[in-house]
Amino acid sequence: MADSLKAAVLALWTLFFSCATYHILATGRIQRFECFTDYARELSCHWEAAAQTNCSKEFRLYYKKEILSTVYNTCIPETGKGSSMNSISNCICIILPEYFAAGLAYNLALQANGTVLWNDTVEVAYIVKPRPPTNLTIEKGENDNFYVLRWIESYSAGDMLYGEEVTYEVKYWNKQNPEEEFVEQLPYQTTHFEILAMQLKQGYDYLVRVRRNYTGSYSTNWSDWSNAVEFHSELRENGGTKSQIQPRAILLLRMSRELRFQSGGKCCPLMKLRHLSMM
Repeated sequence: MADSLKAAVLALWTLFFSCATYHILATGRIQRFECFTDYARELSCHWEAAAQTNCSKEFRLYYKKEILSTVYNTCIPETGKGSSMNSISNCICIILPEYFAAGLAYNLALQANGTVLWNDTVEVAYIVKPRPPTNLTIEKGENDNFYVLRWIESYSAGDMLYGEEVTYEVKYWNKQNPEEEFVEQLPYQTTHFEILAMQLKQGYDYLVRVRRNYTGSYSTNWSDWSNAVEFHSELRENGGTKSQIQPRAILLLRMSRELRFQSGGKCCPLMKLRHLSMM
């Protein structure tokens, strides 16, 4: 009987604590608290607060390594960009770990005026959000069939994610008609992508951006999108109408491109090209 009563009291207390925590997160001072790491330099925690909140005055985020650390360090958050234009304030705290490794975990506690609003333990290997590709450039290919998009790898040798299995996602769309949109995934390591000129409308401006996630030993979230770059479509048609040549030509060019990637970037073998031309 006593054990049943203790269990009931414990259940009621757990329910009360969960409801109180939900109330604080959903209707109180903060919402959408989450942490991510680029697994190379920083662990960042973000949350939303009421409009016009001064994050550095209102909040403190205390943190320590779960193992071999007894003292909490303090992170003073900053108010994120664009907060003054929105109905909410975006707060961000950046923690700079000394190292990254499997099993590394942090105890975190967010406080406002001495009141704990959120606390938990995060294991960094499970909250990885990669850095987006950087320094995008785009130019017309030598044969005018492609626009070649290039970017710079944002991890270097020595970083935990360098060389890991990765998937890139390339998104490009018509600036004047945004409903004309293309999304393609590249399930391999690369720093360039070829956009088929024939599938774009002549005389229009296009925007393109890239993001990625890792799919091997480190299963990650998608990165943020890179900054978009803009280019102008200037397709030249040589004989025939676009509607007549486009479907077959696009198929051949796509298959040719895939064969080049599969052969390490080298040109397709002659036999394969002959096979394609007979389709």
